[in-house]
Amino acid sequence: MLAHHALSGAVRRLRPWEGRLYAEHLERLPPDARRRRFHGEVKSEALRAHASRVAKDPDRRVFGWFDEGILRGAAEISLPQGGSTAECAFAVEPQAQRRGVGSALMERAILYARNHGATRFIVLTSRENQPMLKLGRKFGFHFESDGGEMEGEITPDPFSAYSLFLEAAEEETGMLAWRGARNAAWWREAGGRFWKAWSQQTPGSGRFKRGA
Repeated sequence: MLAHHALSGAVRRLRPWEGRLYAEHLERLPPDARRRRFHGEVKSEALRAHASRVAKDPDRRVFGWFDEGILRGAAEISLPQGGSTAECAFAVEPQAQRRGVGSALMERAILYARNHGATRFIVLTSRENQPMLKLGRKFGFHFESDGGEMEGEITPDPFSAYSLFLEAAEEETGMLAWRGARNAAWWREAGGRFWKAWSQQTPGSGRFKRGA
């Protein structure tokens, strides 16, 4: 299995109807992180339109890292059907940084590109985005300057029976972990509402009676 199983949280692919989750994640990014991610200023309306379009695009995939059921980091991959070049962009919310989330997403993105015929895997970032440059170099990317941007590239290994199995197993594991965390969060919230309602009752009145 991939290294990110040492992390808490869950990594899984977003479904076409989950564009709203992606949009909410992008809108939570601080302004400087938005600028690095989209190479300029982007308003909330444009973020929502982008997220909805990407989630439904058959040539794109979004892998998300979920913490207690909430999307906190995402890798967006563009790989046209029949194409050989995959382009990827990453974003991680501040509270999820320095936890290995970027590495977990990069692993899944490279595995997806490998299993779907990519012979080139590219990331575009800015000179100022040192965390992204550091992450890329960790995975063997060679970066070159392209105007005001930095372009990093690696050559994924050819797919194999094992890499195909690994992708399927990773997706199933991520989905199960996400469902478990989501359900646990729901029960915690429901329990909190129940306790609040119970504690607000006057002893001996209402539905809930102490000592009953």
